[in-house]
Amino acid sequence: MSLDVRSSGLLFAFGVLGAAILVLLAAALVLGHPGWIGPVLGLLAALYLGHVLVAAEANVLTAGVVGVALLLVGELAQWSFDSRLRGRYLASMQATRAVAVGWLVLLGAGATFLSLLVVGLPVSGGLVTVMVGVVAFVGVVALVSVVARRQA
Repeated sequence: MSLDVRSSGLLFAFGVLGAAILVLLAAALVLGHPGWIGPVLGLLAALYLGHVLVAAEANVLTAGVVGVALLLVGELAQWSFDSRLRGRYLASMQATRAVAVGWLVLLGAGATFLSLLVVGLPVSGGLVTVMVGVVAFVGVVALVSVVARRQA
């Protein structure tokens, strides 16, 4: 049984839960508890999944954007914690990390567009958008492969 997405009860329930989770995220950042970031991001993802299940509304583009946003919030939160350590990062390392965050967003967006293409949904922009999506997806796979290889 699905609820109307525009219902005020659904908006209130998910809005209150979302606001409470965002307060937890702010508390983790202010109090300096990096161990809280993972569970808070998990709660945000569970909240989105709950909304999808209750509203019976699945949108590939929205799911991709939410995934990229969760990755971005996690990376920026970790950057915030790391920047509190004195002498840990030089200015060049901060610039490198900013570039890495930019690549994270661009490659995540490209992977989202590629997933739209794979499931057969219309993608505006034509061939150029499809090519950018494919290149971004290959970049994500290469990035994950390089990191996994370095960890092994």
